[in-house]
Amino acid sequence: MNRTIIDGIGDSMKHWSNYIFDVKRGEILNEGSIKYGISEYLVSTENFYKGKSRTIVTGQPEIKDVKFEKIHKLFKNRSVDLNFEVCEGDDKIDVYFEFKYIKNIPLPPDERERYIFDFFRLASLSKSANNEKIDCYFMLVGPPSMAKTLMSLHNEGEVVNGEGRLTINELPNSIHSEIVKCLPRTKDITNHVTLRELLCDGNPYLNRFHEDYKYRDDVNDEVKLSLDNRMNITLKYTTDSPNPTLPLPLSSSCFHRRFG
Repeated sequence: MNRTIIDGIGDSMKHWSNYIFDVKRGEILNEGSIKYGISEYLVSTENFYKGKSRTIVTGQPEIKDVKFEKIHKLFKNRSVDLNFEVCEGDDKIDVYFEFKYIKNIPLPPDERERYIFDFFRLASLSKSANNEKIDCYFMLVGPPSMAKTLMSLHNEGEVVNGEGRLTINELPNSIHSEIVKCLPRTKDITNHVTLRELLCDGNPYLNRFHEDYKYRDDVNDEVKLSLDNRMNITLKYTTDSPNPTLPLPLSSSCFHRRFG
């Protein structure tokens, strides 16, 4: 997807969420409300949305068919947080987002599972691509300290490239190690994670996922996720709020998912 669009989505989330905290309305922030700041950006006639009053400049990317909570095309009784199309010339990209808002660290067990399941939902969409172009993104929003914990970056420990870094086993909340495996720590660097690697109490998360997620009747067996499948996850956007005066400045990170 066009880099300007992904940066715009990330910046809009950062500024909107910081505004919410600035007016002391932080209690409304959750995964369901994240979409409001993003939707303002996506459908703005000054950006890329093709509305009735908008004439797209030739060669400029175009956003259309923005849908929140769209029914999932692979799973029964499930939806996708955000879906839209990006058209650039003759190319059309089907874009999917799943959102996560960090409320507290450490994450409770059911919340850790939901993080992994969101990755699997996106992985399933990536794997289902045939001749279509599909881009999948996981968007993590929360206070910088919490985001850095999940990305295993800290202000203490060994200094690597100017930043303190602890290994997964040294993390104060090492129960998050399965999530950390999925989250790259450096922009444009890709993590390669085999689904077999992600374990809960010694059992693959994918087995638990298939207990909760039932495929639609028309889904081909070749599309369904297996333990040998691999996710390729790249950090495409990350920022900390530059305004230290806010009560709880947020950062947002977008992780791009391709399937291997």
